[in-house]
Amino acid sequence: MDRRLFIKTASGNLGVAYLSLCGCSSVAAADSIRYRLRPTEHRVERLTSDGAVRGTFDPGRRFGQWNNPIAGAVGPDGRLYVVDRGNDRIVSFFDDGTCAGVIGGRGRGDDALRHPSDLAFGGDALYVADTLHHRVVVFDRRGAAHRSIGSFGFDDAHLNGPRGVAVAPDGHLHVLDAGNCRVQVFRANGSFAFGYGGYGPSPGRLTHPTSIVADRRGRISIADPAAGVVHVFDATGRFQGRLVRTSG
Repeated sequence: MDRRLFIKTASGNLGVAYLSLCGCSSVAAADSIRYRLRPTEHRVERLTSDGAVRGTFDPGRRFGQWNNPIAGAVGPDGRLYVVDRGNDRIVSFFDDGTCAGVIGGRGRGDDALRHPSDLAFGGDALYVADTLHHRVVVFDRRGAAHRSIGSFGFDDAHLNGPRGVAVAPDGHLHVLDAGNCRVQVFRANGSFAFGYGGYGPSPGRLTHPTSIVADRRGRISIADPAAGVVHVFDATGRFQGRLVRTSG
């Protein structure tokens, strides 16, 4: 089972990263609505409060089928946005399950995506981790690409296969730079602020990070399945502790 599956909420949730570490694939989203992603089965489900399947979300005949729906978020407009990684796009849905539209896709334009892995909302912006383009694409509310953040590299402000994005309460964008085993932090205007993490087994260091989430208190949680832990940092990148996976 893919260990990097969850739905983010606007306020964030510390438990989300822990769920992804433990291999769970469902989490509460907007209000009392729950969603579950099944990427290997190419399905997105809507659940009742007790976990029963209430229905499914399908892009429909116009947009084709799912191909590895890997992550999602509920936007400020109440719509569900899903990263359809194998199709290099973001698909959005109204609350009734009707497909609202598609963002990104394959190609060479500014809005083209290649193997996207995550998304997050901050202000009026939708941030998408464009993994194999080694950048984060910033879309506006209309779904148009506004700009991109980062480019391939190993120094500050550069990225190597970013797999996650999270927006802290202060508006800073925390990018899980998985290929460099670190987090790169950018201001809302796209300028580089600071970084933290780095490869290693010691506290505050990462080995194979796969997902990141920010909660309303500014805590940044990073799932590191290879190490069997969730690392917790504050919004300034200072290490706060970690949650350790237990058996059972």
